Order: sequence, then structure tokens, then C-alpha cells
Amino acid sequence: YYGLNKKVVLNFSLLGNSQVYNLATVLCICEILNKFLNKIKVNIIKNTCKKIKWIARFDYRKVRINNKTCSFIIDGAHNIQAIENFLNLYKDSPFYKKETKLLFAIMQEKDFKKVIKKVAESFSNVSLLKIENSRAVNIRILEKEFSKYIDKEKVYIYNRTEDFFNNIKNNDVYMCIGSFYLAGTILNFIEETNG
Repeated sequence: YYGLNKKVVLNFSLLGNSQVYNLATVLCICEILNKFLNKIKVNIIKNTCKKIKWIARFDYRKVRINNKTCSFIIDGAHNIQAIENFLNLYKDSPFYKKETKLLFAIMQEKDFKKVIKKVAESFSNVSLLKIENSRAVNIRILEKEFSKYIDKEKVYIYNRTEDFFNNIKNNDVYMCIGSFYLAGTILNFIEETNG
């Protein structure tokens, strides 16, 4: 970070350009505040940057369920800008070179048709999970939208979280995006089954 008066080198645990830009903004604010308060210590900032975690933002989880090991990247990206940021980070990640699958749900107030069109450019296999929220787009509507871009045989519907997890295969890698409600559902299930 090149500040107003000095350069600071940091190790930052969050991934993605948007997170780096957010950090630069915070560092700039801290630098300006320090002109008046002189209480913000660089070492505290450095330690915090190393340890910081943000659940459901390109959140990697390796999970063992039903004697199978699978991986999840869980992200609450739910609008077109967040989806584009996620996809850019995904394309730069080692997961992009592997066969990855999509797990998806989204709320009605989002521009879900535009989001689906964008997401479908990067995935050829999608699992749609019904989540318990009255604002969620019906999975049959999502199935119809995804089928415009992805072979219908590769669009899977699950009414229960348990059904989805019972159908995963060993070494599957899932990108879980579209809603923080979906992220919460998956994270809760993983925590309950993996402790």
C-alpha cells in the first residue's frame, strides 16, 4: 500500500481484487485518522490483515460427508457485479482448471435472469437447491432459465439439503453462489455434519 506518507507491505488473507481495493480504502482512512489521533498502530493492522476471515466470500471448505471428500467454494455473490467479481476470481484460481460444478439459489428481487446468463458461461453442470425462504426463486423457474444455456440433463434439482449431499461424488468441487441464504444453508449443514 502506497499511502500519503509511507509504503506499507502487508500479507492479506482475503482473496479478490475487490477485497484489495476495500483494504486500500481502510488503510487510507486509518492513515488520515492517525494524523489527528495517532493511535492506530501499523503492527496491529498487519496482524489483522494476516488473520482476517470473511465467511461466505470465496470461502473454501474441504468436507467429508457420507464417506466422500468434496470441496466447496462458498460465496454470497447475489447480484451481477458480485457475480462478475466472483467469476473473475474463480477464473484466476486453481479450481478453474478442475471440473467444477455449480450449486445455486437466488432471491426474487435480484436480476436473476441476467445473473443466470452470466453464470452459465462458466459452468456446464448446475445443482439447484430449494432453500427455506419465501423470497427465493422457485427452483423450477431456475431450471427453466438455466436450461436455456446448459443441457437440461446437467441441471439437477434438490428439494432438501440432505438429498443434495447424498448425491455428491467423491472429489467433487462445487462453487456455491447466488445467495447468502444458500451459503448459510450449506455452511450450517457442513458444520452439523463435520463438527
